[in-house]
Parts: sequence; structure tokens; C-alpha cells
Amino acid sequence: MKTETIEKIYKQLTPESSREFAYFSANLQHICGLPLGAAHLHHYHRLKQYFTEQAALDLRSGLSAGTTNQPLKHAIDQGPSLFVSFHYGSYRTLPLKILAQGRSICVLLSQDVYDVYADYYRKLLDIPRVHGESRACLYLLKAEDPTLYFKLREMVANDISIFVYADGAKGTLSLPSERGLQKVRLLNATIPVRTGYLNFSYLLGIASYVVIDLASDPAKAKEGESAVFCYKIPARENRKEFVADSSVEIYRSFGKILDGRPFLWEALLYLHRSSVPVSESFGQQADDRIIPFLWQQERYILDRYTYQSFRVDTGNPL
Repeated sequence: MKTETIEKIYKQLTPESSREFAYFSANLQHICGLPLGAAHLHHYHRLKQYFTEQAALDLRSGLSAGTTNQPLKHAIDQGPSLFVSFHYGSYRTLPLKILAQGRSICVLLSQDVYDVYADYYRKLLDIPRVHGESRACLYLLKAEDPTLYFKLREMVANDISIFVYADGAKGTLSLPSERGLQKVRLLNATIPVRTGYLNFSYLLGIASYVVIDLASDPAKAKEGESAVFCYKIPARENRKEFVADSSVEIYRSFGKILDGRPFLWEALLYLHRSSVPVSESFGQQADDRIIPFLWQQERYILDRYTYQSFRVDTGNPL
């Protein structure tokens, strides 16, 4: 990576965003195999813009109660199911779209984001057009709850579907380190993923679906369900086979979508914190891997291949 190219990129970044960009760049190259360059900056800015627009999305007018998306309609109408999604596109509207069809749903959330999501959805629950004339309800549960399985079993018994983000920072099993994680392929990289929700799905005897928002504009995400990918995960004969094969299938399906528009995946900003990707998408030269950043007024360099960072003492600007 030529020094002048890095300097050109950093002229378009604020010092405060340099660290975030450095890790984003590493995640993007590992997953998508895209060498560091102007495209990384383009994807970073588009992701930040989408993130901001989604957070400011005004849903006070409600969501459409109708749907022309037949796979999604079938999944909603057939009974309680597991819906697996990603922090991709306008992901916050997906549970509301299911709710708008009259299906009660329980969203599993990590405890560190639980309060934020609870506040977000609480402001919308009294909007008549979100859930039409039905008595459908939205429930939230913490993924780290040791009694989670029993609460979910009660939910399913009461005809309530389950919604989970496969790329969440925490899983549905409170296990230390990488116990219980499975390594799967996502485009050019291998990443460790959590599988507890699939164990629960199998034990509860419910169908599982991958649902992903495809709206390129957050404002269009509330206009209907045609821009939602919905895929039924095939059943398997035993739990171990179902969990292992379904994890691969989920990330294979997601990879096909991600490959076209990676800037819609919010997890590229923090993937290295919970599911460190490993790939061979980097050159062997140090210049192909090293990138500088600022953190708490100190200068660092990041090896984007190994994610190791080093503080440097230099009077030269980034």
C-alpha cells in the first residue's frame, strides 16, 4: 500500500474516525477480499450514512399491513417460527414488519443493547398502523438469560415467533471463550459464529427462516416487504446435523447478499470484537497490511491482517 494512497484516504477522514476506519478496512478486506484503497473509503462513508439515516427513520406513520412477499407471508402465517437475520440494511424494521402482519414476535437481544432497543420499540408500540387491528405483541428477551429456553418454550406455546440476529455480539448460550462456537465460511473469510438459537429452534420443533432486509434506502424499508429476502432453512434428521448444516447455510445465503452491497452490513464496524475473521486476502508485504490511526491522542498502527495494534512515537502527521 503506497504511502500517498493512505494519505489521500486520511484527508477525507476525521482524526476521531481513523481508528474505526482502520478496523472496518481490515474486516472488509478479510470478508470481501477487497484490497485497501479508495473503495474502502467509499464503503465506509456509505455505511455511516445508512447507519445515520436508519437511526433517524421516522416510523410514526406506521408500516403497511399488506404484503406481496409470498415466502415471507407463508413463513408468518404457518405458525410460530424462528426468524434469523443480520444487522444488515434496515434491520430494525424487520420485527415490526412481521408484527404488522398480525404475528406476535419475541426479539432476542444482547444485554448491552437491550435498553436501547427497548426504548426504540417502546416508542412505536402504541402506533395502530404498526400492528393493524390484530392483538399481535412485540416481546424482548435478553440472550444471556439462563432461563431463556424455558421462556422461549412458553412463547412458542402461546403462538409467538422468535427473532434473532445471527451476528449479534452475544449468543443465546452463556459460554466463555469460544466454547459452543462453530467456524463457518463467509465469502473470503472464516469466522466463529454462535449457534445456540439453532439448538433452541430444533428443540422447540419450529421452522427456521433467514430474513434479510434488502432496501438500499432506509426510508423505503417501511413501504412494504417486497425488499425482504426470506429463505426457509431445510430440516435435518438430528440436532447436531441441523445446527452444523444450518449455520453454514445461513452464512452462505447471507454471503450472496453481502457480496453485492457490503456497505449495508453494520457489523463491519465491530466484527473484530466478537467474530474475528481469518482469510488469506492480504499480501505478504507489510505495506499491504499496516495502516495508522489515532486513539486517545496517541498514534498507533494496525496490522489489518492479524488485528494487532502498536503505539508509535513519531512527530510526523498521519
